[in-house]
Amino acid sequence: MIAQNEIQYFVNQLVRLAKTIRALEGNPTLPLIFYGPSRHLVVASEDGITVAKAYKTSRQWLDEVANLQIFAEINRDRSKVLEDIIAQELPYIGLPTIDPRLDMSRIGVREEFSPIAIFSPVQGKILYTRTRDGIATFGDYLSAAVQIARIQEEGKIHKDRLGSKDVVRNAKDEGQPETSYFLERFRDICLGQLTKYGEVQITPAQQQLMIVDWETLVAEQLVRAHNKGFNGYYFDGQPRHHFIDPSTKRIVSIDFEYRIQTPALFGLASLLSFGLSRDGETYLSEDEQLNILDRFLLEIEFARAMGDGRPLKDKARRIHEYVQTRNAQYNGNLSGKDGDQFFRFLGEDDLDRGKRRREDFSAHWLYALLDRSAAWLGHKARYRAIAQHLIQQKILENEGIQSEISLPVKQNTIEQITHLTQILLILEGLQKGTKNGRYVTDAAKRLYDNFRMIAGQPYFSTDGYRALAVK
Repeated sequence: MIAQNEIQYFVNQLVRLAKTIRALEGNPTLPLIFYGPSRHLVVASEDGITVAKAYKTSRQWLDEVANLQIFAEINRDRSKVLEDIIAQELPYIGLPTIDPRLDMSRIGVREEFSPIAIFSPVQGKILYTRTRDGIATFGDYLSAAVQIARIQEEGKIHKDRLGSKDVVRNAKDEGQPETSYFLERFRDICLGQLTKYGEVQITPAQQQLMIVDWETLVAEQLVRAHNKGFNGYYFDGQPRHHFIDPSTKRIVSIDFEYRIQTPALFGLASLLSFGLSRDGETYLSEDEQLNILDRFLLEIEFARAMGDGRPLKDKARRIHEYVQTRNAQYNGNLSGKDGDQFFRFLGEDDLDRGKRRREDFSAHWLYALLDRSAAWLGHKARYRAIAQHLIQQKILENEGIQSEISLPVKQNTIEQITHLTQILLILEGLQKGTKNGRYVTDAAKRLYDNFRMIAGQPYFSTDGYRALAVK
C-alpha cells in the first residue's frame, strides 16, 4: 500500500499542476487531463497544447532542461542536413519546447525544491491513447521508433556534452559487477513495487533466488549487448511519451530527464512491450514488429552518417532512398527479398558483417523485452495503487481533472496481465535450450515457475477490480 506521506505528496503536486496551468491560461475551469503517475506527474490541457510536469527534486528538473537545450541545438544542426538529404523542411527530432511563461530558472531553488515545467506546444493525441482507442497505425509506431533511434544515437554521439554516465562502465569503475544496474532495477522496480504497492506475495527467499536467476539469464545478456555497441542515451520510448498530430502525422516526444547510457534496445522495447493489445492480441503483428526492429537498426546507421563529421556523405542519402524504395515496393520490409543492401548498410558495406550485426541485435532483443516487461509489471502496481486512492477519495473529481483512462485500475491490471503473458512466453521458449548452456536453461525454468506463481495470485484478476474501478 502507498505510505501516507507519498499520498500527500502526490495529491499536493497534482493540485499544484492544475492551478498552474489554469492560472497561465487564465481559465479557472479549464478541462485538464491527468496522464497517470510515473516517476513524475504530468497534467495537460484537454487539447494537448499545454503540458505541465512536476519533479521530485530540482536536480531532475535541471537535468531535463539542460538536456532539452542540448538536443534542441543538435536538432537545429541536423535538421539543416536532413533538408538537404530529403528535400523537405522537417525537424530531425520532434522536441517539445519549454513554455517561457513559467521560467523557473530565474528562481533560486534548493535541492529539495519541487519545480514545475510547462511544455508547449505539444499537439495531438499521445500514442498510448491512440493505441487504446484502436486507431494507432503501424506508421505511428514506426515514427516513434525512428525518433527513439535518433535520440539514443545522437545522445551517444554527444555523450560528453550531455555528461551521461555509462551504467555498465560506471559500475565496473566503482568495483561493482557490470550487471548491477539491471539487477537493482529488477529487485526494486519489478519485485519491490509488486510487493510494496500490490497484494503480490513473494517471500524474501524467493525474491533472492529470482534475482540470481535474473542475473544469469537476463542481466549478463544485456551487458553483452551493451559491450557489443548496442548502447546509447537512455530514452524511455513508451507510448505515453509520443504525441502525434493527426493531420500532419508529425511526432513530438517528451521525457528527457535522464543522463545515462544503457543498452539501446531498452527504448524500443519500452515502445513495443507496454502491455497494450488489440482484442487480447499483440497490437502489432509479428511481421510489423520485425519491420520496426530493422528500421530502428537502419536509423541508427542514418544518425551515424549524419554525425560523423561528414554529414552530407553519400551513405545518409542512400539510406533514405533505400527506405523510400522499400516502402513503395515491399511495404516497409527492409531485409526480405532483394534486401542485401540493408545488411551492407549495417556492416559498413560488408554483407556478412551486417548479417551478424542484425543477428546479434535480434538475439539480445528478447532479453530487453524481458527487462522492460518486468519493469512495467512493477511500475503498474504503483499506478494501480494510486488510481485506487484517487477513485476512493474522489481527488480528480474534486479538482476538475479527468483521468486519461476511464477505468484506470482495470486498465492497468489488464496491461500487467499482458506483461506477465509476454514474460512467460519468452521464458517458456528459453527453457527449450539456449547456446549458453544448461545453467541458463535452468534459470529460465525457475523464473518461469516463479512468474507463473505470481500470475496465479488473485491480485491479477480483472473481475476482482471491476467494481472497485467504478466506485
